[in-house]
Formats: sequence, C-alpha cells, structure tokens
Amino acid sequence: MNQIMKQWSQREDLQVLSLVGISKNAGKTTFLNGLGRAWSAESVGLFSIGVDGEAQDVWSGRSKPEVRIYKGWIVATSGICLQNEADAWEIIEALPIDSVAGRVYLARANRDTSVKLTGVPTRQWASLCIEQLKKVGCAKVIVDGAYNRKVMASPVWSDGFVLVVGASFSPSLPALVKEVKGWMAKLLLPSTTDDTELYQSFYRQEVCALQIDERWVLFTSHEWIQSQGSHISAEDLKQATKLYFHGALTKRVLEQLRWSGFTGEITIPDWTYLFDLLVKGSQIQVLFPSNLLAVSINSTSPDGGQVNPEELRTQIQQVVGDIPVWDVYREEWNPDVS
Repeated sequence: MNQIMKQWSQREDLQVLSLVGISKNAGKTTFLNGLGRAWSAESVGLFSIGVDGEAQDVWSGRSKPEVRIYKGWIVATSGICLQNEADAWEIIEALPIDSVAGRVYLARANRDTSVKLTGVPTRQWASLCIEQLKKVGCAKVIVDGAYNRKVMASPVWSDGFVLVVGASFSPSLPALVKEVKGWMAKLLLPSTTDDTELYQSFYRQEVCALQIDERWVLFTSHEWIQSQGSHISAEDLKQATKLYFHGALTKRVLEQLRWSGFTGEITIPDWTYLFDLLVKGSQIQVLFPSNLLAVSINSTSPDGGQVNPEELRTQIQQVVGDIPVWDVYREEWNPDVS
C-alpha cells in the first residue's frame, strides 16, 4: 500500500486526487492521513468540499481523527481554522471564497501540524482552489470530498480518486457489498467511441442533444425536467438513435425515455451524472471514463457496528477486480518501505 501511494506521487498524470466515501464516517480522514504519510515530503495542496478535521462530529458528537498536515503543505480553509496555531501557518493569500466559517485563505504549514478544513461548497470554487494551489507550487492536490457529493470524483475535476467503504453505511456485509456493486456498475460504464468531438462540444455548451436521422435537436436538461420530456415529440424520440444528456440522469428520466419509445444510445459526461441504478435495457456510455485508483475499507462503524474485516476485504476485492483494496485501519504501516 505504502509503496503504491509513493508511486502515485511520481505520476505526472496524477495531479489532483479526490477521496469519496460511500457514507458519512466511512473513514476518509484515516485514509487521508495514511496518504499523507506517504506524501509527506511532496509539495501537496489540500482542501475539502465538506467539513473535516473537527474534534467532534457535528451530528453525532463523537470524536473524530484530526487531519494531519506536513511542513510545506498548503491548505485552503477559512481563517478562523488557522487561528488556534497561528504560528504554524504562513498566510499566502485570501481567496474570493466565503465558506460557512468565513473567508477562505491559502496557508503554508511552517511545521507538522493539524487543521480543520471548512468546505468549499461549489464546483466553481473547488476549481478555483485547484487552480490557485497549483499556481503557488503544489505538485499534488488532494480534495477531501463530502460523503453525499460525488462531483469532485468526476474525471473532469480529478485525475484519480479513492473510494472509501465503511461499516458506517451498514453493519450488514451483504448490504455493503451490494452498495459497492452499485457504485461499480456506474464506474464501469463504457466510453463513447463515436461522435466524441461532437459530444465534447455539447459538453462545453452544457446542452443536451438528440440525434434524429442526420440532424441534432439541442435542448437543456432544465427544459426536459420542466416539461417531463414533453417538449420533444414522442415520434422524434421513437426515431432518435442517440441522446447526449447533460444533466442528472435519474431513474425518472430513464423511464420517461422508455415510455416515450426511445431505444437508442445514451451518452452522459461521466458516471457522476448517473443518479440512480441503471434501468434494465438502457444503453448508457460516458464521454469521460472513470478513474478509480483504489478502495479503502473500514470494517468498524463509530456506532459500534462491525463486519468481519477479512470477509469484507475478500468480497469487495471480488467486486472491484484488479483495483487495490486496502484496510488502512488494520494493515501494518511501515513508512520506511520504499
């Protein structure tokens, strides 16, 4: 595990790495701290789209692990989170971002320390954080994602991501495995091979497009949702062979298409646009393929529930195939392994 993480730090194609949990308290911070030990000597930037590193969970009141920071790392967080150990930080600049805890700053750690990260709640602000962290010299940027927001795991935003699977989702092993199977069904959607440049133009315009014979009909996902698809005739939908949908592809939208007689191929930007499990018979592909690097498991829930760790690892490995599955909580950590 440590060796692979160190190899990641040498990959030029892996500049932005995101962490995503399948549930709250899945174990993202523990994985982040493990990754941090492997990357401690690197030029790393870090921010969160949720709230991480607080002493106690806001909802449950339970204690939480701190977010460890290494000398030279740069964080994006609110100024109030830097005040407890003000001597540990060199303020680089204020960003035009206001989190729930106030203005967000870039700050460089003068020594090894810990920090609370306040969320950067919008895609635009997250993109700005990535841009600014790179601009001030960060070779790697880690995005600590919120459990209910998958957007930063999109291949458009990050070069790779780690999925964190914890017993906090359910104390039932079958339920955990079923949930991961649902994630993998989305992550393994095939990539489009035809009309790629055309779809990329639709992506840049943020429009949907329906191919009927040789012509394309453009519309927005908002128009589709507002009219429940009725602004496009049933006859057009029956004749259409391809659909590029730039919006949340939900079960409701898929059922509307099926009821209207559409049987063609559907392309979405990436897997994060698919909000429900696949509807049987749907032909869905993605413009940008997923980039899952590893799965981190945590067999213990803060609520006290636990699943068998070896069975969890074995069954998750069977689901994800060749992708590494790591038990950060239980594996022996040897920082001297090269």
